[in-house]
Amino acid sequence: MTKKQPQFKDERVEQARMKIYSEMLILIYYAICISFCVKVLVFSMPLQACLMEYVILIGVPVYQAIRTRQLNVVLLREEHNYLGRSLVVCLVLGIAAFSYVLWKNGGFSEGLSLSPLISIAAFCVVFLLLRVGFVKLEQSRQKRLNAAFDEDEK
Repeated sequence: MTKKQPQFKDERVEQARMKIYSEMLILIYYAICISFCVKVLVFSMPLQACLMEYVILIGVPVYQAIRTRQLNVVLLREEHNYLGRSLVVCLVLGIAAFSYVLWKNGGFSEGLSLSPLISIAAFCVVFLLLRVGFVKLEQSRQKRLNAAFDEDEK
């Protein structure tokens, strides 16, 4: 029997492969988010009918948070304004949802149901609070990790 020689991998190829996988995950995640919004807003499906999308939308960030802690990495980038970007996303979602509800009901009327708008507004508030808290937590963790890595280099 011949022993199989270990395969050496080019680091650039490995990084490119990982970048492609991460971009693919982001595209799939956005597709699931759009699917969830269409099912809930357009087709008025109950949450039970969208359970798989809901679990994925919640599970992916939780998994990412757990793995980054296990691997001692921080995925934040210094140049990003996370709060500003989150505010813009929530504002656009709110305006789009409000416009859709008005369009679906034929404008302002007495029978206008605001429950979808209240749900989306509550989601946006909770999302922003969690996002700000997570970013602040990760920034402090990044400072601790940088200090620990700097000590190891000395």
